[in-house]
Amino acid sequence: MIDNLKQKTIKGLFWSFADSFGIYFVKFGFSIAIARALMPNDYGLVGMIAIFIAISEMLIDSGFLSALVQKKDTNDIDYSTAFWFNIILAVVLYLLLFAFSSAIARFFDQPILIKITRISALGIILSSLCVVQVSMILRKFQFKRQAAINFASALASGTVGVFLAYNGFGVWALVFMTLAGGIIRVILFWRINRWRPKFIFNLQSFKLLYNYGYKIFLQDFGDVLVRNIYNPIIGKAFNPTALGYYTNANKFYEIFVRRTTIAYSKVAFPAFSSIQDQKERFLNNYSKVYQSLVFFMFPFIVLIILIMKPFVAFFLTDKWLPAVPFITLMLIDGFIFPLFWLNQVVFNAAGRSDITLKIDITKKVLTLGSIFITIGFGIKALIVGWVMSSFIAFMVSSVVISRRFHINMANKIVSTVPVIFVTFLCFLVGKLVLEKIITHNLFLIIVQVLTISIMYLVLSNLFRIRAYRDFFELVGEYIPVKLRKIHFVKDSYK
Repeated sequence: MIDNLKQKTIKGLFWSFADSFGIYFVKFGFSIAIARALMPNDYGLVGMIAIFIAISEMLIDSGFLSALVQKKDTNDIDYSTAFWFNIILAVVLYLLLFAFSSAIARFFDQPILIKITRISALGIILSSLCVVQVSMILRKFQFKRQAAINFASALASGTVGVFLAYNGFGVWALVFMTLAGGIIRVILFWRINRWRPKFIFNLQSFKLLYNYGYKIFLQDFGDVLVRNIYNPIIGKAFNPTALGYYTNANKFYEIFVRRTTIAYSKVAFPAFSSIQDQKERFLNNYSKVYQSLVFFMFPFIVLIILIMKPFVAFFLTDKWLPAVPFITLMLIDGFIFPLFWLNQVVFNAAGRSDITLKIDITKKVLTLGSIFITIGFGIKALIVGWVMSSFIAFMVSSVVISRRFHINMANKIVSTVPVIFVTFLCFLVGKLVLEKIITHNLFLIIVQVLTISIMYLVLSNLFRIRAYRDFFELVGEYIPVKLRKIHFVKDSYK
């Protein structure tokens, strides 16, 4: 049983990371090509309606996906009930956005937003068709299938986007790119998953799923609302070009921070849910995942920060360099967000979505408060306020999880010191040495990635960092014997 869960988790992590990294790097590659052809103003126009689309897509989920995964005895009645609720709600939301598109255009003084809103909102209906299918994949740890579907979707949408961008379609390249990806996802999810909804809507099933899911929904809804509220604020207070810089900067954050974290949580949530009644094992796994997140994310974020300026200059061209300070500030949240997210996943898996809701409300209040305080100081100040509110929320969640599960979070935080130290040494080498002696952007990127990656692993082994040990204990059997002998000797860490 234990070995089976371990194998499922490891395989799930692999395919989840393949999904989040492989697929999103494919998307990222296409976005680079598209960004070279389009102007910041085009991204700003799409960014203006992002909050409305994001909130609508969150509403059609309504926490049902998480509820379907967490529920131990999910049946066909539950699936059908959730499906029809999502479809009906999606149609209603589309009609509302269609009707209010003129008001949105007047608010931003951009008449083109009428058509952009009405066409982009079709993606809401497409998303509603996949909620149940995704939940089934997550329950069965079928992350390989999900990765394959997302890859095909990314490939199709990217191809459409590049074709339209280089043929003079401007902002419409971004709109139709997204719709193309949604269509492919629907087709493939329905082809691979043979489940079909029955004409059933059970009120008891709805209430049961809703009672668990609405708390997670409110948490996710607040997260989407707060993350996207910056778009209309910046679009209204500044201009579409400034919003375009912010929007593209946020894409880097989404790929390198949020998607990396989600890759963990996709596997962590069902894995933790499956052992929620085994307290000792539950807490032991929490500790290992916490350490692995620190071990992986800290140097990863530092590396991305180091290469960001030469990366943008070389791949996106100099017209996007004003976005680099925004990207750097956002990436700082990468040291905090994954650990905060882990705490929330643990509470949800333990059936305490009420706690995650309370903590999330606290975070949203802090974030909104920071907006009011920093709005008069520019976009950089807005981002700094957002990062600070994220840090405070993490400390609050750490205190709560410590008290609820009797975990010594002080020791957890102290245990990160060796990783911080080694990461800092790598940063100094990258910043003070490599940047001074290498001037060519592409060569600098390659050298920094290779040097810092190797340096970090060597120093981690040298200083016998616990997270490094735990990592190789976890995946050791999947690593060739020769590499195991080189990088990890279990007895040396006793």
